[in-house]
Amino acid sequence: MAKAAGRMSNLVFAGSLERTEVLGLLGRARVCLMPSRWQEPGGIAALEAMSVGTPVVAYASGGLAEYVGDAGGGRVVEPDALALARECQDLDRDRRAWEQLSAAGVAGVAAHNSPEPYAVAVERIYGDLVG
Repeated sequence: MAKAAGRMSNLVFAGSLERTEVLGLLGRARVCLMPSRWQEPGGIAALEAMSVGTPVVAYASGGLAEYVGDAGGGRVVEPDALALARECQDLDRDRRAWEQLSAAGVAGVAAHNSPEPYAVAVERIYGDLVG
């Protein structure tokens, strides 16, 4: 992978990183691109990106689209490479939209996907099942 990345001037293969390093890189990124066509149940990378204020552009498929849509921390597009590229370009050009998505992503992940609200939701589900 490092060799393939070396052929592109704007791509670096970072290799294996510690979590803090990953969050640092995500926090410095302009956009987190998630072009997964698989019905992914929930991409942790999207949550990590939004938690540090990096908007996500993803295909409308699976839980990934729900995470991004529910948090309001990015854009969800139909599985089409041109649509994906267009959204990335739009976010790069529109500072106000980028800032809104960045703030919404941080707030959305904190409210719905951080450990505390997650634990409350799981307890509620188990409570409904038991009682």
